[in-house]
Amino acid sequence: VRISGMNHNYILSYCILDSNFAEFIKYLPYYSSFKMKAMPRAWEEPLAIYILKTKTVPGFVNDQTVSKGCIQRLTAFNKTMKQFHNDVQAAKNTLRGNFENTYWYYMLYLNPKVTHILDNKAPVQ
Repeated sequence: VRISGMNHNYILSYCILDSNFAEFIKYLPYYSSFKMKAMPRAWEEPLAIYILKTKTVPGFVNDQTVSKGCIQRLTAFNKTMKQFHNDVQAAKNTLRGNFENTYWYYMLYLNPKVTHILDNKAPVQ
């Protein structure tokens, strides 16, 4: 599969916004062919969730793929969730303060699949 840099970004963005982890993991390894020194935060946060949810580490992941900062943020996010006994609604305001700009917050509170904001919209023609 040959993917240009811009197409790769579009595919990954779509997968992230749609929470399509299977496709995200399928295309993510190609990032290394674009001579990137570090994985962007927008990609490492969904990758961290994928690893946490599946309890598997994809073969392309090494100790440099997900930054220590991302691991620390995810640990703090999960610690906050545990304080609220994983009650998503009860934790919302507390999480907003420190995590509103993370994929994890988007996934729980802002994703159209969660908000159902698109359910009654007419399709684009």
